[in-house]
Amino acid sequence: MRIRRATLVAITAVASAIAGCGNTPTVTTPPVPNENQTYIIAADSICRNGQAQLTSLGARPETLAALPDWLDKSAKQIQADVAALRALTPPAADAATASAMLRDLDEGIAGAQAVDAAARSGSLTAVDSAWNPMVQHYVDAGTAARSLGLVVCGQGASGTGRSGDSSTVVVTAAPDHPAISPRATP
Repeated sequence: MRIRRATLVAITAVASAIAGCGNTPTVTTPPVPNENQTYIIAADSICRNGQAQLTSLGARPETLAALPDWLDKSAKQIQADVAALRALTPPAADAATASAMLRDLDEGIAGAQAVDAAARSGSLTAVDSAWNPMVQHYVDAGTAARSLGLVVCGQGASGTGRSGDSSTVVVTAAPDHPAISPRATP
């Protein structure tokens, strides 16, 4: 028995249609971020928003008299950022590093308050002695942030720490010290 060509084409078409009926279209879904990626995205978002707020405060002051107000506003923004970062849950493997970063940020804030008090007293010598410890905490926090894979949180204004090397800090709260120089006027 010979099958006609038209019949063969019809059978093939029906078989193809039936085979295709049970298939669902392939849907491509984006990969779900892992725990580390989720933490990085959230933390960097907090830092990005915080840095924008710090930038809106304007350039670092050029006089000793202007320093306290600027540091006070900066410290309040950083405190809000640290509170938001603290609300995140880092991956278990990174918990100690994240804790160290937050501790250094807290110490940087305390250092900024010490510099603020020194500036309010009008003592450039007191500002000088409080400056490097404050900046070093921000440098250390930036180092911890970068080791966590935080891109935005690991960048910021440069500052000179105890080692004397220029490094990046987590936030832009610590202006470079030369802005407040012996030539600055109270």
